[in-house]
Amino acid sequence: LLLPQEYPLVETLSEMLRLGEDYALITRKNKPAGIISKSDIMALLSNGIDVFSASVSKAASIKDLMSAKASLPKILENMMNNTSLFRELLPTLTTNHLIIQKRAFELTKQDYKDKHGFELFAGDYCFLSNSSLARREGSLSLEQANTLILSEKVDAASKKHYVAFSKLFSERLSELGYPYNSLGISLNNEDMIKPIDEWRDFISESIHKSNESNILYTRVVFYCEKFEGDELLALEFKDAIYETVKEKTLFFGRLVNYQS
Repeated sequence: LLLPQEYPLVETLSEMLRLGEDYALITRKNKPAGIISKSDIMALLSNGIDVFSASVSKAASIKDLMSAKASLPKILENMMNNTSLFRELLPTLTTNHLIIQKRAFELTKQDYKDKHGFELFAGDYCFLSNSSLARREGSLSLEQANTLILSEKVDAASKKHYVAFSKLFSERLSELGYPYNSLGISLNNEDMIKPIDEWRDFISESIHKSNESNILYTRVVFYCEKFEGDELLALEFKDAIYETVKEKTLFFGRLVNYQS
């Protein structure tokens, strides 16, 4: 396999896989200039992300996270120089933002415990990512789009802590450069924090009584993935969506028209 030195790395790897080759001969002005292997390419492509992930995991404060986040444009520039397929970058870029937000979540959880003596119990909650972060593609909007599901067994006192923690976490995300969602789909909005039984009612109302104002909130129920917490609560949430949609399949048409 002969390829010019300016050939993008991702496309080089694609050609090697297509032809079943482990190595490619790189040329400069039609003359051999070097050899590259599949493992070389994978190391080059992953190196920036590995370094970034390490810096995020070591961040001891929101200020440290802000510093790490500032390096993202340089990493993205490097990746863009090595591939002409921009769509390949979207999942990676989304993953980087999730890495930052998850570290912010851990730091906020520890700070809240230190200050209030309350520790989040994984079986009692599930934070969801909505919209583009959940879909690993779409717009590169950095808006927060999060919701919180609480278990039905969470008592009133604990719920107050979860609401307070959610607002603090939302403020931290805002500090990091993730502004509040313009539609109110973020944790600084208490309407996005409910026990699972109240979410079922909200889902049913949003779908059965959709209008021009609340159809915007349907992205909460269609574009969501677990961010932190109990996966079973996320599954209950999604089951409520599927069961309700089965009763009103024409809703899909309206939703598709609205989104497009």
